[in-house]
Amino acid sequence: MLNQFYRFGGDHRPVTPTECRIGYDTNTLLVVFRCEENDVSFPVGLQKADWYALRGLPSGSDSWPPFPGEVDLLIQPDMGNPCYYQFAVTPEGLKFGCERSLSSNPDESADQVVRSSVRVNKVEAFEASVSRGTNAWMAFFGIPWETLGGKPKTQFGILPIRLYGF
Repeated sequence: MLNQFYRFGGDHRPVTPTECRIGYDTNTLLVVFRCEENDVSFPVGLQKADWYALRGLPSGSDSWPPFPGEVDLLIQPDMGNPCYYQFAVTPEGLKFGCERSLSSNPDESADQVVRSSVRVNKVEAFEASVSRGTNAWMAFFGIPWETLGGKPKTQFGILPIRLYGF
């Protein structure tokens, strides 16, 4: 269980309590976020955002986030391949999945590489659902290993993110 999230950029304001649990079986990567809210009517996001037109990750403030509240999961199944998957869901149940293949120019900084994604492919072969409670909402992801190119044989990268209150 992951429950010690911090604010991007080192901002020392209190964080909104969030838990993330990660598990798997032979066929599927399973991830659950539990996000506490003082007011479950907030956040309400933009309803017509084109997630696939966005250029990068949360660090790209000019293109992120399309919603003021969402959870994201970034997965790099092969640490030697400059490709990662991004899955997201909003409290309203809107879901997003894509595969981003990055340029591999060794002279580019990490931020330049993120901004110069060479290909974004929509990914629909995953499950994502949301349940809302009185003071919290939960996001459930079921991502088949097949969607990620098969179950990784060695270590792989995974980064859970909660975006809130932009």
